[in-house]
Amino acid sequence: LRLPSAGAMVGHLIIQELMILANASVARFMVSENIPALYRNHVPQLAAPLASDLATSLQAWIASESADADAIAARLQVAVGRAQYQPTLGGHYGLALESYTHCTSPLRRYADLVNLRQLKAHTEGREYPYSQEALQSVGRSINQTILERREGASEGYKEALRSRTQAALQQERLTAAPDHVLVQAIKLMAEAGAVDDAL
Repeated sequence: LRLPSAGAMVGHLIIQELMILANASVARFMVSENIPALYRNHVPQLAAPLASDLATSLQAWIASESADADAIAARLQVAVGRAQYQPTLGGHYGLALESYTHCTSPLRRYADLVNLRQLKAHTEGREYPYSQEALQSVGRSINQTILERREGASEGYKEALRSRTQAALQQERLTAAPDHVLVQAIKLMAEAGAVDDAL
C-alpha cells in the first residue's frame, strides 16, 4: 500500500532479506569467535504454534481485511511474545534462526553500535569495551526504553482511534467501519453505560 510499485516492494523485500542475512551471519561469527554480544532473542511462548501455522493464520486474517497493523501485532504478541536484547543466545523464533543480532543500523539502534564496537575490538585484538555484565545492563536498558516507547505510541494510537470512533458515531457512519472501529465504539458505549443509536 505504501510503495509506489510492485518492483519497489520486491526491492524493499530483497534489502530486508539481505539485512537479516547480514545480522544472522554476524551473530554466527560472534558465537563462533566467543565475542560478547547483544543478541536479539525471540523466544516463543510455551503455547506458540508452529511458525508456519502462525503465518497461515495471520495471512488469512490479513486477507479478510478486518485487521490493521496494530491488531496484527497484538495478536502476534499473544502467541509469541516480544524479542529482547540479551547477552546470551536464545534464538529468534519469528525469523526461524538459531542466532540473530543487530549490527546493520548503528545510526538507528544502540544495540547495533554496541555490537560493532565489540567486533572492532575483536578485529584489532583489543579488550572488549563491554563485559558480559555490562551487556546485561545495556540490554535491560534498551529493552525498557523500547517498551516505554511502544506503550507511548500505543496510547497515542488508542487516542486517535477513540477520536475517529467518536466522529463516526456523531456522523452515524458505522455501516462500513472496520472491525477495530466497531470494537472501539462498543467499548465507548460500555464506558458511557448506554448504546448509541448509530451503533
